[in-house]
This record gives sequence, C-alpha cells and structure tokens, in this order.
Amino acid sequence: SIAELKVNGRCVCNGHASSCTIGSTGNYTCDCQDNTCGSSCEMCCPLFNQQQYQTAITSSFQCEECECNGQAMSCVYDSTVAANNQSRNTAGVFSGGGVCTCQNSTASIFINCECSDICIGQLQLLISDAWDLLTSV
Repeated sequence: SIAELKVNGRCVCNGHASSCTIGSTGNYTCDCQDNTCGSSCEMCCPLFNQQQYQTAITSSFQCEECECNGQAMSCVYDSTVAANNQSRNTAGVFSGGGVCTCQNSTASIFINCECSDICIGQLQLLISDAWDLLTSV
C-alpha cells in the first residue's frame, strides 16, 4: 500500500522569475521579473519591446521600455526598424526596434509617437503652403 504520495511541480520561467504561484486550476504561473509577462515569462510586457525578447537562462536580459513620448500603452519589436536604427530609446539614442502603438492615430506615422495633433496640423499647413508656393509660379 502507498502511505504517502508527493507530487512536485516545476515552473518554466525562461530565467525571468525566481518563484511561481499555483493557480486555482493547479497550473503554475511565474512571478515574472525583468519587465517580462506571460505565464512563463515568455515575452516582454506591452510597453517594453525596445529590444527583441530573450530568455535569461544563459545570459542576463531585461526587457527595455520603448520611448513613446507618453502617447502609447504598448509597442512591438520590429527587426527592420532595429537594423536601420530608426527607433529612439528612453535615453534618446537610436538603438533597438521598438515601434509604438500610438494612441493618437495621426501620430502613428512616427515610430516613437513624436508628433501630437498640433504637430501634425503644423506639418499639414507647411506642406499646403509649400504646394501653394510651387503651383503659383
């Protein structure tokens, strides 16, 4: 007969958590660190995709915040943007591939939500004035 049965569980947190919790369904969920999210810390949190996600199993990695000028709640990593040094990080350096999902739809033509409605309006006026100047000759 069996007197005691012990079941051990294990969390797979990709090196981004030192502990996990057991949910009501018995599933383990990692207590993610390093600005990572997901039940296994398998992705960067929504506003922290300036660099491409990496596990922290063999080396240290922390998801980096995107510079969205307060105009976005999330960003995505784009390898082409990174290769062309088109995305500015929070230190103002062109590094990484974070592309902001701008809340202001007119600013979405900019990678880091650099422009507000006022800025877009000013650009439209400049373009209109330049066009008028060119066509009046």
